[in-house]
Amino acid sequence: MKVSTLALALCAGLATSAHAEPRDDLIAAFGKAAELTRYRLDIEVENKRGPIRSRMDVQLPNRFHMKTDEAEFISIPEGTWISAAGRWMRVPVDMSRQLQGYRLEDARKQAEGELGEVVKLGSAEVGGCQSERYRYTTSTRYGGREREDDVEVAICTRTGLPIELRSAPRRKGETVVIRYDFEAEVNIRPPG
Repeated sequence: MKVSTLALALCAGLATSAHAEPRDDLIAAFGKAAELTRYRLDIEVENKRGPIRSRMDVQLPNRFHMKTDEAEFISIPEGTWISAAGRWMRVPVDMSRQLQGYRLEDARKQAEGELGEVVKLGSAEVGGCQSERYRYTTSTRYGGREREDDVEVAICTRTGLPIELRSAPRRKGETVVIRYDFEAEVNIRPPG
């Protein structure tokens, strides 16, 4: 899944701004999000076999809980657990490096300069929130490959935070939709 690449792409060059340009609006929204320490990502990958859905809870600096239809895992400083068929097992694997792309602050640092021209598309209701919509193209390098994506982002006008991101590859690949929830109750603990 290229979610970390997407997070990298959209957090490019985060800084505060006067909101004079669409790029500044987008950067300010993800800058605000990067300051938060708890959030939820609902992720949907659209592919030929149908959508693949997952939910990632993030509790910074180093607590993650991901659940898909097939599996579930928890990664915290005390260890990593994976659930298969409803049974939790502790595994001797440190998953913190693979999960760094879900930390918006790490993504911001890595992605500077990857955000292309930003165009404001107008207003719409997205996820129950009146939002401003933006579009941009990004180019990233992941696993030795260059990837170009057309990205649309909705920023909730009430909170000033991103509410939804849709990234579609210009060439072949899978479209990814991320829905952000910065108000979710997130408290990640070991299973049991």
